[in-house]
Amino acid sequence: MLMGLNPGLGALNAATPSQAARLIGELTQLAGDRLLPALPILERRGLVPPELADLAAWGGAEHQGGNHPAADRVVIEALERAGLRVLVLKGTLLAHTVYDTQAQRLRSDTDLLVAPHQRQAAQAVLERLGLTPNRAPMVLTMEAQDGWQGSIHRHPVLIDLHWHLFSHPAFAPLFSFEALWRRRQAITIAGHHTFGLGPVDALLHSALHYFAHHDEGDRPAQWLLDGDLLWQRMNAADRRSAVARAIDLEVAGVVGAFLERANTRFHTGIPPAVLAELHQAGQDQWRSAITRIDGRPLAAQILILRGMQGWRARLRYLRGQIVPSRRYMLSKYPDASSWGLPWLYIRRGVEGWRERVRRQR
Repeated sequence: MLMGLNPGLGALNAATPSQAARLIGELTQLAGDRLLPALPILERRGLVPPELADLAAWGGAEHQGGNHPAADRVVIEALERAGLRVLVLKGTLLAHTVYDTQAQRLRSDTDLLVAPHQRQAAQAVLERLGLTPNRAPMVLTMEAQDGWQGSIHRHPVLIDLHWHLFSHPAFAPLFSFEALWRRRQAITIAGHHTFGLGPVDALLHSALHYFAHHDEGDRPAQWLLDGDLLWQRMNAADRRSAVARAIDLEVAGVVGAFLERANTRFHTGIPPAVLAELHQAGQDQWRSAITRIDGRPLAAQILILRGMQGWRARLRYLRGQIVPSRRYMLSKYPDASSWGLPWLYIRRGVEGWRERVRRQR
């Protein structure tokens, strides 16, 4: 049965029960970390047992999850024909730039960034393509993106349309679209020439995103491999620029913590002096606190409030935390009636309490 899944799994048939259990455990861990497609990279570095080397063939597929490249091309071309500037982000960008093949970077959707003033025009283009919104309005931080879904040429499509690089207030003001556009790099998707974040911006984005929106248990090791490969592919000038910009933007501690984790997990070979420089600079930078807030919801809230501009924004945020808008509640609970809003607030409170209890176990 296992041999039918992938030729490399036939190694399990020749293994003893204890060896098979160990291999299955390692495969399960790799799957949970979203690293199975990247086995050729790990095998080349000696980071997986020899018994798993045959599984390197896993990364030979045309693409791994996410949108089909041909569908991404249709979306990007439509946005560009409408006169919009588009930057490809995250997994799709990295799959086409730093991985050996795009199949090695598992992903679920495609993230695209447009200028804030072109947000509505971009949304109109996605609507004309037959895509529909698939995400509730954001309540916790500033609106920076929305999700779209549909089908193009019979391929399922999921698009995250961003008009700010970050929604977290600690990082949102640091990156303007115009500056990112000036530092863009050329990429090719399904034969179409377009643009993505430049290498330095991609590394900073990966590092800050790693800590900004997820707790420790929700961060796959794949994101650290992203950082590893970004660093490996950079030339000396870009590496120096990444360190200098991390210090100037006062995110040195965050970038240093990210690179240290990548270095530990994947033997990236980042010089100790570079990590020491980032950690030293980050000691006095307030955004470094985001690396220490896992399991500390009050500290996370304080960091969000500190990043906001003005007391009016802070008060609006606190109100949204306690009593979210009617629009948000009906989007979060689409099966409910607006007449039952008081019960929805109680339901949300109970669910939040249960989630906190679950995370503390």
